[in-house]
Amino acid sequence: MINNAYFISISSDIAGYIAQKLQAKGVTVHGTYRTENETTQILQENGAVLKRLDCSSKEEIENFLLSGFSLKSWDLLMVSPATMKPIARFDKCKWNEWESSFKLNCLRQFQIVHGLLKYQSRSSELDPLLFLWSGPGTNNAPLYYSAEITAKIAQIKFCELLDVEFSDLRTVIVGPGWVNTKVHNETIEAGESAESNYSRTKEIIQSDQVTSLENIYKFLLWTLDQSKSIISGRNFSIRGDIWGDEDLSKHLQTEINAFKLRRYSNDWRSFPHSESNLFSPK
Repeated sequence: MINNAYFISISSDIAGYIAQKLQAKGVTVHGTYRTENETTQILQENGAVLKRLDCSSKEEIENFLLSGFSLKSWDLLMVSPATMKPIARFDKCKWNEWESSFKLNCLRQFQIVHGLLKYQSRSSELDPLLFLWSGPGTNNAPLYYSAEITAKIAQIKFCELLDVEFSDLRTVIVGPGWVNTKVHNETIEAGESAESNYSRTKEIIQSDQVTSLENIYKFLLWTLDQSKSIISGRNFSIRGDIWGDEDLSKHLQTEINAFKLRRYSNDWRSFPHSESNLFSPK
């Protein structure tokens, strides 16, 4: 088990649940929140050191990195700010809102990671773990979430880049699937502009198709125990992948291209007169 965990946006439903579970196991928990809630109060009562931070503000993040970071080192850094807004067809989105969403879901998180990498732990047997969250659109093109989806796709590649640039860091980016959390209220509140997403969201979050918070926590525990060669630089789906399966772990140790953004396996003739139809990722 790790010693020190830092959570950016610990007030989110998933991060707050995981933080409480780790804290109960004796892990030192620190983090940031934008809005206080019952979870942040419980965490603080049990010893967590939390700081208010607006992750959409470049200036607040700069000040936080200069004087607000409260851990000398981290074994786990989980970064969880997110918004689905604006929820509408791209041309119907207000540009400033679209740009702000992309920044929160991507650039501001990169800024935070950039400032906190120097605090990663050097004392553990396994390398420290940077844990990010992917979103919809990895395998298809969902309607009306263009800001969030493009930002999260950038995060998937960012995760892979950090993996190869840092030999002493594990990076993982995870799609939890549908989870009954407050972020889906954004789709409900969008109403008509969300079109079919409105009814689909209501239907799914009230069904058995959602991922439980406990299963997400179990996935985290699995990643904490895995070597860099198995998990690092990869994008996992909690609901779609057979994580924990020994055969998958063996495959990932030998297949560097698995679970990453690739044109790999698009093995068809790119040009009519090409002698080779094999695309090799580089």
